[in-house]
Formats: sequence, C-alpha cells, structure tokens
Amino acid sequence: MFLVVLALLAGTTAMPTSEQAQQLRNLVDRTGTGNLTELGTTEFTGIYYDSRTEGNTVTIAQAEPHNPAVTATALNQAATVALDAPHG
Repeated sequence: MFLVVLALLAGTTAMPTSEQAQQLRNLVDRTGTGNLTELGTTEFTGIYYDSRTEGNTVTIAQAEPHNPAVTATALNQAATVALDAPHG
C-alpha cells in the first residue's frame, strides 16, 4: 500500500543562449507569471517552487501537498531535490 503525501512536477527547457535562459528564469520566478503544465488532478499553486539555470537550460520544480501533515519545509525541500532528478 502506498500513501500519497505530495505531488511533484519538474521540467527543463533549453533556450538558444544562456542569456535567454536567465531571462526565462527571471520571468517564471515571479509569482503569477507562469506554471508548468499540470498533469492529472493536482493544481500547482507555485508556493512550493524552485528553479535553476545551468548554461542555456532552465529547470523548474513545484510540489503540492496531498496530505495535511506534509510541512511547508518538506514541500520546499522536495521541489529543490526535484531539480536534480532526471528530466527528459
């Protein structure tokens, strides 16, 4: 039996240049400017969010609770850890 405690979504975008990648990250890091496209029934709010730019690549990750016992700290940490997960 599995207990779902959180939903996690991460994605990577390659831009033509590192400058454009940084511009994209500057845009998406602002509240209300964009979200990853959700799959399934989880609505991602962007509250538990992290991002990273490496060269011309921007990686974005978000987490949402599915259990009220999950702390904000755990959700923020999950988003940060997701930046290192393989994305395709």
